Amino acid sequence: MAYMVTGGTGFVGSWVVKSLLDRGHDVVCFELAPNPRTLQVVLGVDASRVRIVTGDVG
Repeated sequence: MAYMVTGGTGFVGSWVVKSLLDRGHDVVCFELAPNPRTLQVVLGVDASRVRIVTGDVG
């Protein structure tokens, strides 16, 4: 299953993304201002498995 996580490159969101990836799901992060560095620190090499889309929910 695929999940979209808003705020997925932030501190809490990165851990949510990690949990989903660990369970074998595909993840897309939807961000107003992406910070891929935090995601890289939490996920390591698995960060390449995450697609980051820039946009505004509003």
